[in-house]
Amino acid sequence: MVIAIKLGANAKEKVIGVAYADATLRKLGVCEIVDTDLYSNLEALVVQLNVKECVTPDEKNSYELTQVKNVLERCGVVVTEQPKTHFVTKNIDQDLTRLLNEAGATKAKSTPP
Repeated sequence: MVIAIKLGANAKEKVIGVAYADATLRKLGVCEIVDTDLYSNLEALVVQLNVKECVTPDEKNSYELTQVKNVLERCGVVVTEQPKTHFVTKNIDQDLTRLLNEAGATKAKSTPP
């Protein structure tokens, strides 16, 4: 299981956006969780999903992201940093449509005649 996280916050709480991909079941999922300074909800999600890798934005000076990485490493999750530009939601409809079309095309090719 691979997840990607994006940190957000409002005036009162920490919000974490999580997207996950299960290659064995061929499923994608997204959720948004509210957490505390201890990130216990994120830790519970990581343990329940049996996460092996987490993709995070490359933000070197972010205290919050450092805390999240510490939680992930305690759970035995490999943390992979990607450029922050990979986490924008500007073209999400187009990207999702492309992913679904590729999955449908692969499925159609793999079916016997």
